[in-house]
Amino acid sequence: MKKAFSKIFCTIPRSQKKFPYTKALASLALGFLAAGILVFYFSSYSFAAVIDFFLSPFSSVFFFGSMLASMSLLLVGSLGSSVALLSGNYNLGGEGQVYLGGLITALILSKLDIFFAPLLAIILVIIASALLSFIPIILKLYRGASELLTSFFIVCRPYTAHRLGNCYSATKQGTKSLGNKPNIGSI
Repeated sequence: MKKAFSKIFCTIPRSQKKFPYTKALASLALGFLAAGILVFYFSSYSFAAVIDFFLSPFSSVFFFGSMLASMSLLLVGSLGSSVALLSGNYNLGGEGQVYLGGLITALILSKLDIFFAPLLAIILVIIASALLSFIPIILKLYRGASELLTSFFIVCRPYTAHRLGNCYSATKQGTKSLGNKPNIGSI
């Protein structure tokens, strides 16, 4: 088991043995370059905007703290995505998990006025998001369904169910002007 795991996840190509951080540094540099080009192109004060874009987070303690707060949330989200991608699974339903977590947190923190309410909210959000992510897993294991489609349909389910319901009701009732075809305007 350990050999298989190390063979899958720990094999390093020969080109990266000499320079192990080349790809990471190149992607970071390309990201900064792309951001600088976009800011330069779309700003009316091009050079000042590029300098402010890269240096203003370090101009005060408040801006630096704000940058760290935003960065920590992005790092946690990217860590969760990287675990899923390394396992070979893709999840298009991440937005649904985020919205569900926000809803549960808002409900718990607005209804409970106790000391450990934030901890309770975190625990319940983790459990609810895990249960929401088990639906595509179970459908893949027992039905062979694609986790891409099932996770996507979990997120867009309320919207699509409403629209499909309108299509079904228009088909069931039928209209004389459309020759018993569904009313496309209601879809």
